[in-house]
Amino acid sequence: MPTSFSKFYSGTLASCFCALFILSSCSFKGVKNSKIYYNPGKIRFTYSDIDNFWKAYDKSAGKADSIMFKIYNQVYFANGSIGLKDFDLVQDLNRKQFLKNINQAHNYFDASRSNSLHVSKYQPAILAALYRLKKIYPNARFPNIYFIITGFKSGGTVSNRAIIIGTEFWCLPENRKNNFDLPFSWMKDVVRKPDNIPFAVAHEIVHFQRNRYELPHSLLGKCLAEGSADFVGRLISGSVNNKYLYDYAITQEKVLWQEFKKDMRNNDLSRWIYNLGAIKDRPADLGYFIGYKICESYYQRIRDKRKAVKNILEMKDFEKFLVMSKYDEKFK
Repeated sequence: MPTSFSKFYSGTLASCFCALFILSSCSFKGVKNSKIYYNPGKIRFTYSDIDNFWKAYDKSAGKADSIMFKIYNQVYFANGSIGLKDFDLVQDLNRKQFLKNINQAHNYFDASRSNSLHVSKYQPAILAALYRLKKIYPNARFPNIYFIITGFKSGGTVSNRAIIIGTEFWCLPENRKNNFDLPFSWMKDVVRKPDNIPFAVAHEIVHFQRNRYELPHSLLGKCLAEGSADFVGRLISGSVNNKYLYDYAITQEKVLWQEFKKDMRNNDLSRWIYNLGAIKDRPADLGYFIGYKICESYYQRIRDKRKAVKNILEMKDFEKFLVMSKYDEKFK
């Protein structure tokens, strides 16, 4: 998923993407270390926050906002798992905006309720992806995984002890009835069906590995961080969860690269990443694609694929990695 970008949550839709995939660059202040495993078979999956959310949702139906606020605090937030508590620290979950978004999206929540209560069916596929990561990257570490409801703030993020999935982003019903419409215009680009959940977790587990290394500051570094999560995530899960973006970008690859080269050393992210809702002339987050293609170029050039994955996950010098990938030579 990214670095926190969800301005939408503070009252505007601008730049709410990594409403899907957030590698938080904060220091996780106040979050204590927890058990981290080297065997993915030992991790725990926690779904209790979803159950608590629906208890609060039902109990607060038809109530005044002040009563709803108390119910969600008592039933959902106060009983939150480690994952929900870490999310609150990493993403600064605003309770009032959370409730406002829930109220505006009742039709969506009603239609997606069944999917949210059955996300555990994807646990075997998630574990298969984690085992593949362990096979190609023996140094891989695995935290416990938590499924929560974020009120449309994030579809996925990490703390230093957890992968946290914003379940509502992955519950789009298979058959949308006539009276069901997406409550926010940006949702058409980011809300997915549940079978995308393993791809989302695969992306986040790559971010979890990279958290031990230098966090990027430049546009190039951030796009490599996100692109590497998509690239290695695809190696272990079979796909990416933002496929529409790649379908568009592959037809424009040379033009996009020439544009990106002019911007990649500055800190202006507005044209390339975390810009859902803010950019109008093309799909958001095309920097993911650029980072992916640089990693792909590097991977294809290295005979030892395990070494290639290790270097991708542990890269610190982003400029050097770009040179070693020889991606730019593709267009000369």
